Amino acid sequence: MKWRSHLPLVLSALSVAWCVLAGLKIWFTPIAWSGIDGNGVRMLRTETLSETSYLGSAPLVAPVVIAVVATCAASQGAPVVVGIAAVLLAAFSFITGFSIGSAYHMPAGVLMLAAFLTAIRAAQPAAR
Repeated sequence: MKWRSHLPLVLSALSVAWCVLAGLKIWFTPIAWSGIDGNGVRMLRTETLSETSYLGSAPLVAPVVIAVVATCAASQGAPVVVGIAAVLLAAFSFITGFSIGSAYHMPAGVLMLAAFLTAIRAAQPAAR
């Protein structure tokens, strides 16, 4: 089997790795909050997302789950599922773009490429 037939699987696996690493970085990187409290006193707080997130780790787990589904679909040669997962990850990245979404632009693009390559591979006749 040629290396090109494994390319969609490798790309989607790289997308999973990127999502996991981006999620870990976002989860543990301190964020500085500055403002003025009710008494007019300037305040500065430094917290991590794990300390401030009302949804817990769900916003960071969702892109990983989407990328894992795409990887499983790429291993089975299902271009429609990979495409849907790529669109979902791109939509997630766009919707959350002002907070954590920018970390997921690259894996969304890589999944789009993997979906395209999976579709090309599925359209080719089977080798004898």
